[in-house]
Parts: sequence; structure tokens; C-alpha cells
Amino acid sequence: MSLVDTVVTDCEGDALPVTVESGVLQITGGSTSTSVSSTTTTTVSPVWPFLYNEIWGEKKDENLSLLRTFRDDVLVSTALGRKYVGLLYGNSFEIALLLVQNPLLLRQAGEWLNVILDTMRSPLFSDRPVVRQSTIKSLEILLNRFAVKTTNRELINAIRNLGRDIKDKGFFMQLGIAVATCTYNRLGPESSAISAHIK
Repeated sequence: MSLVDTVVTDCEGDALPVTVESGVLQITGGSTSTSVSSTTTTTVSPVWPFLYNEIWGEKKDENLSLLRTFRDDVLVSTALGRKYVGLLYGNSFEIALLLVQNPLLLRQAGEWLNVILDTMRSPLFSDRPVVRQSTIKSLEILLNRFAVKTTNRELINAIRNLGRDIKDKGFFMQLGIAVATCTYNRLGPESSAISAHIK
């Protein structure tokens, strides 16, 4: 599926045809048309359903439900979590635009989200949310990839702040999330969960 022949929906679920001409995203709704380029500041929330579909396809609803549960049950239960959820939604347009314009970045973001989803499905996650140190490192790399693709000062500042915060050992503790460091032993990576040490 390509963006050129995709139909996305608006907030009410009405279909909106999407085309790309000369690197400009065109979203047409009713009698109006919205053009989005890297210099546009128009909000284009209808793009998110397309992006979710590109990342997960048929598993979109299941995965979004799990991520929303994590947001509602873990992140928004703390002031720090609410701050970052607010920053995410506040920069939603710019993030969507970057993902539409950079298919490799979309793939990398999807891979990182899939790691998070797999972690959330893990038995280790049932008592207390747990994230691996390697997942934090891959988030750092992904944030840097976003930072070099955007010129939006607000998003750059949000990325810098999050990048700084995730290096602080107390950050995840404040969110109620444990950090696991997995050690590999002679039994191989399959047994690494047994060797996980929760900090």
C-alpha cells in the first residue's frame, strides 16, 4: 500500500483521499483541500490511521488498544508521564509529517513500537511495567534520528529533554517502570528473561 492510493479518515470516520505530488501531501475533505509540506503548520491528524496501518496492518486495533492501555494505566498516572504524553500530542502533527516523509524512519519507529508491544505482552510486565536497557538505548537512537530530520524547535526541544531524561536512572522509576538488564548465559538469549535483573 502506498500513500498515493490510500484513503484515510478524519476524526468522524469520513474517508479522505490522500495523494502525494512533488513531495507534498494532499488531503482532500469535502470541498476543502489541505497541502502539507515541510514548511506547513496545518494540523493533519487524519494521517495517523494511515501510519498505524502501515506499521501494523491487520493488528492495528489490537496494538493501539494495548498502547492506549499503557498510556492510561501507566503514563498518565504520574505528573512526569502526563508531561510527556502532552509533549507527544503537542508535537503529533510534526511527528506524523516526519513519518510520512521518511519511510525508513516510519519503519524504525514501527520496529521500536513492536519491541515495546512485545515487552508489554511479556510475563515480566504483568506485575510492574518493565523495560529493557537495550530498548532504552534504541529509543535514544530513534530520538536522534527524529531530531536530525526536523527543523521544528518545539519538537527538537522535546526530543532533547526526553533524551536527557531517559539517561537518568530515576526517570523510569518516577513513571513506575522498572528497568531490566538482561545477561546472556550459555543457554542462549531464550533464557535471558530468567536472568533479568530488575533495578
